[in-house]
Amino acid sequence: PVFFFAFLNFSQAAVGRLHDLQTMIDVRAGSKPALDTQADFAKYESELEGTSPQWGIATGAAAANRAAPWLAGGAKLPFDPKALLGPVQAVLYRLNWGNGFTTHMSVVCDGMQSASLLAQLVTAWQNVRGAPAENVSPEVSNFIRGLQVEVKGSRVELTGSGPVQMVDQIMSGPPV
Repeated sequence: PVFFFAFLNFSQAAVGRLHDLQTMIDVRAGSKPALDTQADFAKYESELEGTSPQWGIATGAAAANRAAPWLAGGAKLPFDPKALLGPVQAVLYRLNWGNGFTTHMSVVCDGMQSASLLAQLVTAWQNVRGAPAENVSPEVSNFIRGLQVEVKGSRVELTGSGPVQMVDQIMSGPPV
């Protein structure tokens, strides 16, 4: 993706994709609502604030769009993985840096049954994507196999850790 840089005033600037910068400018101008005006987003933000040096929230389609390529592993599936992730309402994540990194993700589903089914899917995915393969580094395979998966009500809690140099591989998406 191409990133742009924009000065908002003498002491503030923003960087991001053109569409994202336009949205930020529209929010600052008052022509679009800010994220913190959405009750669910504000609730998630208050839950994460101060929990780690780096955290984020993906809601709705954004959560599914990020996860779907990892589930598919670069393969063409006979179904739309985004449809499978339809019950996901949000993904809350936090990263801690130290001797390596540790991440914790809370996948908020539309109910307890959806969370249970998603946890089963993640466990099956661990067995496939965590297996050694030509297109997956040993570090990423170990990370996937080592993910702790727990269902808490309508959430699937995922916790994992690994070497810092692996973060880029995970964030850039699966190899094709």
